[in-house]
Amino acid sequence: MNIQDFVGEIVFSKTDGKGRIEKVIWGKNTYFKVVFGNGTQKVYRIPRAFLSGILTAENVELNEHIKMMPDIEFKANEDLMSAKELGISISKKCALTSKNLALLGALDDFYALYFKIFDELMQEMIEHTKSKMEKKGEVYDGRIDFYLNDEMKRRVRRHFNPVLNKNVNLFTNEYESFRANKGEFRNFQYFFAQGRQYRRATFQEFCQSIEWIYIDTIYKWKQQINPNIRLDNVENDVNTRLQILAAMREKEILNKKCFEEQGIDDETLYLVRALPMIRCYQEKHEIIAKRFCAKILNGGGVVILPTHYCTECKKFFIGDKTLAEYEKQFGKILVRTQRYLTQEKEASAFDGFNPESRLHQYGYNVKANELTELERQRILIALIKSGQITYYEICQTIEQCINLFQSQTKYAQAVKKWEKDLKFIGDYIKTVT
Repeated sequence: MNIQDFVGEIVFSKTDGKGRIEKVIWGKNTYFKVVFGNGTQKVYRIPRAFLSGILTAENVELNEHIKMMPDIEFKANEDLMSAKELGISISKKCALTSKNLALLGALDDFYALYFKIFDELMQEMIEHTKSKMEKKGEVYDGRIDFYLNDEMKRRVRRHFNPVLNKNVNLFTNEYESFRANKGEFRNFQYFFAQGRQYRRATFQEFCQSIEWIYIDTIYKWKQQINPNIRLDNVENDVNTRLQILAAMREKEILNKKCFEEQGIDDETLYLVRALPMIRCYQEKHEIIAKRFCAKILNGGGVVILPTHYCTECKKFFIGDKTLAEYEKQFGKILVRTQRYLTQEKEASAFDGFNPESRLHQYGYNVKANELTELERQRILIALIKSGQITYYEICQTIEQCINLFQSQTKYAQAVKKWEKDLKFIGDYIKTVT
């Protein structure tokens, strides 16, 4: 097969979706320049990008042919920009932070795994404590005795593999599958001793342990090829890769060119506590990563969110923790959200979502200790300016709330806030019309 035949072929990237090979560069090594539908252009080493799973070809025969091509040499992280090009400093601290996981679109997976692990361990310890007390003829009093045997640890490790494999490209571009065994988990801490008591690991400690599992496994793989490889070299490579990926993502989500090409999305963004619980995942619908462009309330900027999109149900999802991390970093994001009512209903159809006003879906509310008066009024102005909600819709919604709750004493403060906002938005409209 002639190398030039590759030009124009469709490929898929784990991070950028569908793209087209625009140019083939060859010499000592072969490279593909790929242009993606989101406007991103990247150069990949062939066949390394295909062997690692970073790229796959739409044409199955072509995919297999590329994988059979000789790979002359490899450098760690060569599929990424350098820290110097990005203008960032690389820290030696653990790079698998909540912020980085949110930027990379993997926070939902790791957070769901965190709770799944501790829920299972806690339930096992409760049953163990109950059994001990029953043998003594005692009534269970809610106490939880610490208990963590080898069988429990083996069961817990089995929960990790799907998440570790799904996200392996965040840690290395050399391997496409991941199997961590007992050895890599030897330093994993589920609980920490504090005197005679035990506390569960925090989410950050949990993430640090996962990063170490990857480092330890990759180190052992590399040792088979190069017995002289140092553990700290692998640790630096993994740590650097995560930070560079996160920095690239951060630059991308604030890129105004993306907004100009794509425009603002005004679809409902469904918030879920754990993505594996939704019907689309359970029924094995095709779920793809899809960019979602939204406005930032303060400063008038835009942000690209890493959402999940069900191609069958035509719905966008994001984990509530991921959206919270974005708002912690960039401030209030003007996006129409909807969330599931209960955990049980997360497996049901979309009509299980709580009916809300459009105004409330965009984050406007008068709850105590949430939005300040200035923040509420900024949201109202931003929504009118962007055309996302009309002045008429805002007035109609707020007036309905006032009429519904003004006779109830416990809502007196809320009613006062609504009345203030109604007057404010009326005054604002007079100045701009």
